Amino acid sequence: MIMRICKKIIAFVFGLAMALFSACSSVENTTPETMPENPSRTYTLSMKVDLNDGSVSPDSFKPYIVIDAQVHPMTYKGNGVYEYDYVMPMGRSSAKYYFQFDYDVNKVASGMPAQRRLKSSQVYEFTTESKFVVSMEATRGHVGSKITLLGKGFTKDDKVLVGGVAADTNCVSDSTLIFTIPAVESNKVHKVELATADKKINIGDFRVDDAQLQVSPKSLELRSGEDATLTFNIGFQAPAEGYVIDVKTNIPSSLIMDDVVVPAGRRGVTVPLKAGAKGNGFIYVNGFGFKEVAIPLVVK
Repeated sequence: MIMRICKKIIAFVFGLAMALFSACSSVENTTPETMPENPSRTYTLSMKVDLNDGSVSPDSFKPYIVIDAQVHPMTYKGNGVYEYDYVMPMGRSSAKYYFQFDYDVNKVASGMPAQRRLKSSQVYEFTTESKFVVSMEATRGHVGSKITLLGKGFTKDDKVLVGGVAADTNCVSDSTLIFTIPAVESNKVHKVELATADKKINIGDFRVDDAQLQVSPKSLELRSGEDATLTFNIGFQAPAEGYVIDVKTNIPSSLIMDDVVVPAGRRGVTVPLKAGAKGNGFIYVNGFGFKEVAIPLVVK
C-alpha cells in the first residue's frame, strides 16, 4: 500500500516538474508587422522557439506555420529561429498566420518519448506596404538643409514632417523625395515622418545643428535720428507663412525698428531702422535653428 502511494507521489511530482518545464518553453513571432512590397511577392515569416522542457529529442522537431488554412513546414536557420517564405496571392496585401512546434520529450521513468506541442499565443497578421522609405540621405544638418529620401510609392501629395513641422517637400519621382529642414529648434533631435493621405510613416531621427544667420552690416555706429538698414539672410527659401526673426537690444531707447519677417519664398530681407537716444550696446538676432548673432550698436 505504502509502495503504491510512493509511486503515485513520484509520478505526480515528475508530471508537475514536466509541466513546469513545458510552461517555460515558448514560441516567439519574429516577423515584422509590415514589409515593403517586392516584385516576387515573397515574404519571409519567422519564429523563435525557446525550449526548456527537460531532455528533448532534436530529431523529433517539427516546426510549422499555418497560413491560409494550410500547414507548411519551416526551415531551421540556427539559434532557435525557423523561417518560411510565403508567396502572397495576387490582389492581396495581408495574411493571417500562427505557428506550431511539435517535439518529443524523453521520459526517463517509462523510457518512452512523450509528445509535446507549442502554439502561438495568438493569430498574427502581416501587411505589405506599397509606399515606404528605404533610406534618408543624412541624419543631421541645419535648418535649410536639403535632404533626399529614397523609397517607393511617393506622390506629390506626400509631405515630410520634422518634429511635427511640415517641411518644403519636392516629389522628384516615385522613388525620390527631397525635403528642406524647416525652422525648428536647433541642438535637438527631431522625429522625421512621411505624412501620406491616410497615415504617417516613421522615417527616423534627424539632429538639427546650429546654422549661421547672415546679418549685415556687422556693426552699427550712428548719430541720434540717423536712418540705416539691416539685411538678414537665412540661406533658404522662407516657408509659406514667412520666417520670423527675433530682434532685441539691451539699449531699447537707442533703436527704432519694425518686426523682421523674411517673406515666403525669399532667402532674406532688408529692414530700415532709426537711431534713437544715445547709447552703447548690442542688437541680438535670433531665429529657430540659428546661433544668436550679436551686432554692436553705438548711437552718438
